[in-house]
Amino acid sequence: FAMQGDIQEYVWAGPTTGNKLGPVGARKPNPLDLYDMLGNADQMMLDLYRYNRVGRAHGLGGGVVTRGGDYSKAPGDLSINIRNEIPPYVADTNAPNASPKMGFRLVLSASVQSGTPGEIQRVAGEFLNLGQAPGPGGTDDPRKIIEDLRRNTSDAQVQRGLDKLNATLASGARAQGDVAKETLLAQLEAATAMARMSEDRANFAEILDNLAETEEIKADQMRARSIDTSKFADLDSVPKWRARATKERDEAKATMDAYLRLLQQMVQGPANADIPVQGDVLRRELQGRNQRQLLAFVPVVLVHAQQMVAGRAPTRDQMRLDLHAAHEAARR
Repeated sequence: FAMQGDIQEYVWAGPTTGNKLGPVGARKPNPLDLYDMLGNADQMMLDLYRYNRVGRAHGLGGGVVTRGGDYSKAPGDLSINIRNEIPPYVADTNAPNASPKMGFRLVLSASVQSGTPGEIQRVAGEFLNLGQAPGPGGTDDPRKIIEDLRRNTSDAQVQRGLDKLNATLASGARAQGDVAKETLLAQLEAATAMARMSEDRANFAEILDNLAETEEIKADQMRARSIDTSKFADLDSVPKWRARATKERDEAKATMDAYLRLLQQMVQGPANADIPVQGDVLRRELQGRNQRQLLAFVPVVLVHAQQMVAGRAPTRDQMRLDLHAAHEAARR
């Protein structure tokens, strides 16, 4: 963030927005007098999806790319490096995709050349030579090397070039941080879904066991009164219910195992300090989608993750009790 002052003076994002779009220019402009470059609406890029970018496959042909983040993000997470891919059609309905968080910006550009071709070629050559120079003091930090090289040259053009190179490295570091945060957000949402799925399966197993037990009690009472159980009790279904309950309990256990592994990946990840912030982002996104039942599990997932970060991992039984409480809360 290059501007002076608090970031919220420049971006429309976070809890103060009421979780909705704001008027254009409601915050301060950046040094280029451009408003809402971060936050408010995700900005659609001219470049569409590409099948390959920087050596990695991604995206679906025909969709669009947005940058800058939107009003639902935490202000501190916003960066021009934030990149979203919007597919052309909704997977469930095949309807054209649309997003209330996405917009576009019209830009008029002009070609500008700084310096003569000879000067540009000379500076490019100096950059290449500087890239081959050994680092002063044996340091392996490229930004420190660039700072030392800048201090040891008086050529203004070389200094400007080094400044640009340093800014590029800083931008790459920020991009890595953005990717780590986006990964953490995706992991939190997946963990929340797993938590609910595990609890749903455990509860379904309990329902099936109760059905089987009810029929067995009913049959015992009928036998005691010499009543034909085949007319009033569904004993044929009891073995099926018991077998299905066993299967659901096994699935609940497997899902809980996956939930624990995902929590461990989150707390060991590079962005684990951002778990509370990304948890708030997930809450707002789920609220926007009106996923109330899933939303009830977010606080439990955050508590489990933060306890593990602090080295106080809860027991499996305690986790199960916490998830059951969240399930009951979602039903109210």
